[in-house]
Amino acid sequence: SVRRIGILTCDVSHGTGESLICDFHGEEGPPEAYSGIIEEADLGDADDMADLSWSVVANSKNVESGDLAGDYTQKGHGALVGGRAKSFTLTALAPEEDGSTNLADGVRKMTLTASN
Repeated sequence: SVRRIGILTCDVSHGTGESLICDFHGEEGPPEAYSGIIEEADLGDADDMADLSWSVVANSKNVESGDLAGDYTQKGHGALVGGRAKSFTLTALAPEEDGSTNLADGVRKMTLTASN
């Protein structure tokens, strides 16, 4: 069954090819740390980067720690599909009410690695 399992937020300093430091805050369990690389993106003004934030949806009911690790590719505007067995969909969250920008919808391809 498809279900929302949490939020993935990543800090990045400069755009394509730069490393990501990410935290997954799941509906259950402790936060999980990930690192990653943006391989393809259209992020606009990369000098003024905001956090990248996605809602995480699982296509499987059995989700284990570290399962978000893997390659992600864009499927439609603002959505990335990947992780273990390509069983996760990351959907860019709407911009924050405080006016900060979520540039996650510009990411086309990235790789995540479990840090813990």
